[in-house]
Amino acid sequence: MQPRSSLVKLLLLTAVALTVSAPAYAQTPADSLARVFRALFGDSALASYSLEELQAYRQLYASRLAARERERAAIRQRGIRDAELFISQNPKSRILDEVMMRLAELYYEQAQEDFLMAMRQYEEDLAAYERGEGTSPPSEPPKQFDKPLRLLQGVIEQFPHSEYVDDALYNQAFILEELGKDTAAVALYRRLLEEFPDSRYVPNALLRVGEYYFNPPRNDLRTAIQFYERVLEYRDSPRYDEALYRLGWSHYRLSEFSQAISYFTLLADDIERIPRSATNRWSTSPLASWTTGGRLVPPDTCRRSASVRTARRF
Repeated sequence: MQPRSSLVKLLLLTAVALTVSAPAYAQTPADSLARVFRALFGDSALASYSLEELQAYRQLYASRLAARERERAAIRQRGIRDAELFISQNPKSRILDEVMMRLAELYYEQAQEDFLMAMRQYEEDLAAYERGEGTSPPSEPPKQFDKPLRLLQGVIEQFPHSEYVDDALYNQAFILEELGKDTAAVALYRRLLEEFPDSRYVPNALLRVGEYYFNPPRNDLRTAIQFYERVLEYRDSPRYDEALYRLGWSHYRLSEFSQAISYFTLLADDIERIPRSATNRWSTSPLASWTTGGRLVPPDTCRRSASVRTARRF
């Protein structure tokens, strides 16, 4: 067998191993699964693997992924300890602002990991309660972002001339949005726009403020349009096509259909004009999340993080 064929075989085997779960084995007769594999892969070598071998591969890769996650968590904890020690021992360091930003990032990642673990436990407890195994429903865990928020505020207050102040402002606003504190977040986005008009975060901040006014309960579409239009000044930004899309929906909601069609047409032309491999606009564009079965959906139904997280220095 040629090396390339061996690689393809291994990749296919891995894909099946990771996607076929143990319960599926238990509930599906072996001869039926064998027929499925033969239908998918014909007489290829993959069909010669038994279900036990596929399950073994699945368990192998699952264990390796778990090991990688444990390694990553250990590295993050070491990074937190080292950064905390550096800050406590070098309060006058010239790179203190940068270290604080990196530590804020690590705190944020740790808080996200803690939240995911707490949510898994919450879901288990909720399932147990719904089975009648508890006397009261569990409380959904909150997100704990106090540590990164304090460090980011420290960068803003202690290093007003630092190159990281706009990063700190944007990340603070991002976290506040994640906590549901939209009004406080928008105040920070506006501050960034006023104090750092040349920041690389300007297109993202403009879009986020526009979203604030576009979505319920405000529904202030005229104000939203003003911010979306300003994004169009940044032709090379990943947010450019998003702004076109939102402008189309804003005018549609205002029953200004000719303007809506114009913006949707511009969006379609821009998508068609730019090869996906020729610009990083496509590598971060959330356009794919705006479709459901090939149908465009209003932007307020899309996940906020799709259009924001790519701009974070974190």
